[in-house]
Amino acid sequence: MARKKEPKAVKAVVKVPGKRFEVKMLEDDLGVYQSLVGGYIEAVDIGKGVLALCDEDGKFKGLQYNFPIWNGDHIVGTAVLVGRDGEGNFASLTEEQCNYAEEFVEGFIDVGI
Repeated sequence: MARKKEPKAVKAVVKVPGKRFEVKMLEDDLGVYQSLVGGYIEAVDIGKGVLALCDEDGKFKGLQYNFPIWNGDHIVGTAVLVGRDGEGNFASLTEEQCNYAEEFVEGFIDVGI
């Protein structure tokens, strides 16, 4: 009888609009990510091998401003920041990536936009 494969856990930074970020261990499962962001996933590359996972329809849904990215654009709704492995899959943040992700979203707590 084949053993069921255990789900992989990934280290991620979770940023909810209006709140400070949290570093969490999450099950590496599409359903978990979709549940956290509230819809279908859009992966936005924010540099250094870090992806910001957010609701791809968040702006159309009128979700709350979370943090800026570049060129005047921004992330809305809850975001999950994860790493990316060499094959393009979601992966745990390294310590360096975790620090980068924390600095990227730090300070965007009570923006009021």
